[in-house]
Order: sequence, then C-alpha cells, then structure tokens
Amino acid sequence: NKAGIPEGEVSGEGETYFLDHRILDSYRAVNRLLKSGADVGWSEKTFTAAGQPFPPGTVVVSGTDLDKTMQSLAEEFHLVVTKGASPPDVLSLSPLRLGLYQSWTANMDEGWTRWIFDHWEFPYDTLHDEDMRAGGLKAEYDLIVLTNLSSRALLEGHPEGRVPPENAGGLGEKGLEALRRFVSEGGTLITLNASCQFVLDHFDVALKNISGGFDPSEFFCPSALLKVEMDLTHPVAWGMDDWASVVFYGSPVLEPLENKGTSGSGPDSDTGQLKVIARFPDGNPFMSGRIIGESVFHKRPALIEAPYGKGRIFLFGFRPQNRAQPHGTFMLFFNALYYGSALANSN
Repeated sequence: NKAGIPEGEVSGEGETYFLDHRILDSYRAVNRLLKSGADVGWSEKTFTAAGQPFPPGTVVVSGTDLDKTMQSLAEEFHLVVTKGASPPDVLSLSPLRLGLYQSWTANMDEGWTRWIFDHWEFPYDTLHDEDMRAGGLKAEYDLIVLTNLSSRALLEGHPEGRVPPENAGGLGEKGLEALRRFVSEGGTLITLNASCQFVLDHFDVALKNISGGFDPSEFFCPSALLKVEMDLTHPVAWGMDDWASVVFYGSPVLEPLENKGTSGSGPDSDTGQLKVIARFPDGNPFMSGRIIGESVFHKRPALIEAPYGKGRIFLFGFRPQNRAQPHGTFMLFFNALYYGSALANSN
C-alpha cells in the first residue's frame, strides 16, 4: 500500500491555534497569516494544550474570525492544527521587511534563493548595488540576505569599461558602509556560504576562515554532505533534530579568534559574544562526497550568530538552500529570517 498524504485538520477548543514548527509548509501558512494581519508567534517554552505537550518553537496564531482561514490552510497544506489556550511565553513574529541582494555579476545561488522565497511565499525586495549604495537601509528593511558570492565579487563587481556604467563596481565602499550602518542600527544580515568571507574581511567579528590554510594533502573538501550538531535552545534551531546533514560546497571553515570566545549551550560552547547554533562533531562529520583531513572540522562552528552594534549577523558556513534541494536545512534559513526580524523589531 502507498503512504498517502495526511489530511489537514483543525481540532480542539480555544481561541488560539497551534501549528507544528517542523513542517515546512507551516511557513507558507505563517506568511499568509502575517500578510492578513493575524498575530503570529513562536512559543518560547514547552507548554501543554488540548492534553498534549508542544515544544519550543510551536507556531502560535491568534486573531478574530480565523476559523475558516485556519481550516482552509490546514486542508491546502495538510497541516494538523490544534486549538487551545495561549501559552504564557510567546516570541512575536513580524511581517518580513526583507531585502535580497542581486549582484550584476549574475549569481545562480541568488536565483535559487529567489525561487525559494517565491515558492514559500516570503515577501522580499530585490536590492541592486545602487540601492545599497544609497544608504538608509534600516528605514526600509529589517533583514538583508547575501547569497553565495565571493568577498571580492560583492565589493568590486564588474570592472568599469567591461559593462555598462550602471552595472559596474559592486557594492563599493558606499555600499559596504551602508551595510555596516544597517546592522549597527539593529538590522539583521544573513550571509550564505562564500559571502561569509565578506563579513570576515569587512566587519569586526571575532572569526576567521581557515579553509585555505592547508596543503591539499592535509585538507581537501570541495564538496560533501557533513554532519553538524544543533544547539536546540537557540530559536534558529527550533524544529530541527539534534543533528543535521549540511551541504559543504566551496564553503568556509569558521574558527573563533583566540581570546574572543563563543556562547550557547551546544557542544563545547564557551562564554563570549558569538553564539554557535550548529557545530561539527568531535569526530568524523563525513556522510557523502569527498574529504581529506576530516579532523579539521572537529568541534568547529558551522552556523553562528554574531552581534554587531544593535544588530546581528548570521553566518551560514554551508549552503542551507543549495539549488532548492536540501530541505533538511531550509528550516535553519527560514528561522533566521523570522528570528532576525523579531529581534530587529524589538530593538
């Protein structure tokens, strides 16, 4: 017998609705609910409703005349929705004010990210170099995403004289300063894979990339699936299992600078400013692909929240949305969007 798709349903009694954070289509429902003006949040602690426990990160929805809307969403996305009394501790989510940077150097990773945003119904604006250089970003956006681009490509773009003038130059110093100001004023910057190096080069964060510091006979990992351990106390990891498989492909190997430290309750976390959300295990992380020198990864961070002024930077040292394929890590990316927005709006 073939396994069928579960039927969506709404059950229970009460004025508040609970959705399972672990279901990716819950994010499509959340985006529609936020767009319609409903109150949406994540439970911050475990709670009990309708006689069953709900974990941290459970999606909590309230508002007026939502019965038909919730029933429709449950049926369309095959969601199990439970009604009950609202839990006491809820992190409020906000409609996203999201900017996705699009370089004139034509980046495939940006195109796939745009497709993901469209498919899961995340609202966003496309930002080009001239938009970034103009400044005033925090007045329009709470989040900006940089996809898989090298630090040089981001800063310099196409050389002048090879393309039309309006397509030359990259972010430049004006765009860089505008991004620094955006984050320092409370915005959230999310860097995916290679773009992490842009932050290491141009922002004052206590991290370095050690991937290029080895002879190929000592370390070689051009592409692989690697295991990481999650700090499930961090909201960006809510809904995840205690470990995940990540796409390491032209990725940085991040290491905190000496005497700067890290924080979080994950494996081997120390006290400091950086919060490690995902970390490679103290053992071989290899699952598939190519690797020499697996010990280079031992206990090193893979996903970090770094403070910067009033804002923060999430550095993904892997590809959480590579070609719209690794659904197992989409949630980390989606969570970073909503958590970053929630923090930006609480400043």
